[in-house]
Order: sequence, then C-alpha cells, then structure tokens
Amino acid sequence: MIGAPTIVLGYRRIAEGVDDPFGFCVSPGRFAGHLALLAKKAELVTLDEVCTPSRKPRVAVTFDGGYVDNLVNALPIAQRFGAPMTVYVTSGLIGVARGFWWDRLARMVLHGAPEPVELPVLIGGIEIPVRFGRPETARQVLEVLWARFRRCPVEEVEAVLAALGRRLSVDTNAPPDARTMTRPELDSLAATEIATIGAQTVDHGLLRGQPYPAQLQAIRAAKLDLEGERRGSVRHFAYPFGSRDSFNDDSILAVRSAGFETATTTMAGSVRPTSIPLALPRRVVGNWPAALFRAKTVRWGLL
Repeated sequence: MIGAPTIVLGYRRIAEGVDDPFGFCVSPGRFAGHLALLAKKAELVTLDEVCTPSRKPRVAVTFDGGYVDNLVNALPIAQRFGAPMTVYVTSGLIGVARGFWWDRLARMVLHGAPEPVELPVLIGGIEIPVRFGRPETARQVLEVLWARFRRCPVEEVEAVLAALGRRLSVDTNAPPDARTMTRPELDSLAATEIATIGAQTVDHGLLRGQPYPAQLQAIRAAKLDLEGERRGSVRHFAYPFGSRDSFNDDSILAVRSAGFETATTTMAGSVRPTSIPLALPRRVVGNWPAALFRAKTVRWGLL
C-alpha cells in the first residue's frame, strides 16, 4: 500500500500506583499492550524515518520530559518489542530534585495542607484565592492553576511555588516517583541501541510570547547541554506543551537555526509527505485499555 499512515505517539510517563491528576501516566501493562498490537500491525521506526513515504503503516514512539520511569519501566518493554523510543529531555532538570513544577504543584494541592486553608496565589499579575486541604475541589484547583502557570515565565512559577512551600511548611520537591533522570541514568538510557535522546528546551517554559533571541537560547542551550554530556548529535526536538498556542513561527525558525532535523507538537494528526519536519503532529496517548487503544489505531488508519 503506497502512502500508508505514519503516526508519532506521545507518551510522558510509564507508571502506576502514583498520583496522576493530569493523566500523564500509562501503566506498564497497558504500554506493553499498546506495543504488542503495534508490533503486529505496523513497522516501529525511529524519528529519522517518519518523513519518508512508506508502503506499510509506521509508528514512532516518543516520551516527553525525561522522567526516570522512562528508563526503569518503559525501556525494558520497548526492548522486548523492538520499539525504538525517543526521549525528549528538559536539560536543566537532569538530576534536579525539585523536578517539574506541575508535579510539585500537584503535591502541594493534593497533600500540602492537613486542614483546609485559603491562601492567595499571585501569578501572572492575577491573584487567585486557593483553598488547600479540600480533596473534593483539588482537581478543579489544579486545572485552574495549571492553565495560569503554564503561560508564565518559569522563574515566576518557581518563586510562587517556593513561597507556597514556605507558607504551607511542606517539601517543595517533586514526589520521588516523579523525579527526572540523573546524568548517569540518562547516559545509561542513551547507551542502548533502542533509545534516542532528544531535547525539550532547558526549563520547559512556554516558547510563544518570548522574543526570538530568548527562544533560540532556550532551544540551543538544551541541544548543547545534551550533546556535551553525551558527545553525540541531538537531532530531534519537542515543543514544550506542544499545542498550537504554545509555539509560533519564531519557535520553528529557532529550532531550525539550532540545527534540529525534526520537531514534534501535540497537535493530533498523521505525518504526511507534505508535513513540515519542524512541526510534526503527534498522537498523545492516555492510559487506554487494549480495546480502546485498538479502536484509536483503527481511527488513525493503522489497522
């Protein structure tokens, strides 16, 4: 079949039995089920291959962030099924105990106050009254804060979280299960034949809205950091958050100027011969059971 579909799948974490208010985790068992189906019905390929036409459906597997469970849980499963995997690493958080801001925010909202307490959160010039210690409203609070935090500079987010930690008298690091890889762990992953290391800026800050020089610095610095540690070429990039409102033409130009060959978004779709290599669509995968995942692959044209 000429012109068979090519799909880039986007995962973040492979874990279970942990707090997952944002739906980032896919259980190891379900991830294995996904790959088992794909291995039978499609060719599992690297990102280097996705932009060339194929007679057979193809799938590339990617991960965002650089969580340690990508190494501990995802890698052995990918190796079992011969599935190449690209892990986009936020270089400034390698081996940093505080982890990603959203995991720390979730920890504070879900577990930060033994008794209900209302604290004003000033972020992006807007004061939001937040009631901590109320399990019945915690998810709604997280949704509101996530939407506000993701649009602000990472430095401002860090300052707000540090202040909240002091006021709640809680640990402001990410939960141990949500930590990022250390440098030795990243080296271990990179040394395998099946894993490719990509970049996702230095701090996972929103690119859109930043001037071009700042975008270029965040993108190029991550590439140089990762290449310096690994002494190899880092050719693939993922836009932080990846939605249509998270990057712009300046971002694409900066990615090209930094020397990347592909860049992925989180905008749904299939990769076609007409796709822009520096703005590739990606199918973000949830913790879907086998029947639902199969239905999705049918909808995508893989089966």
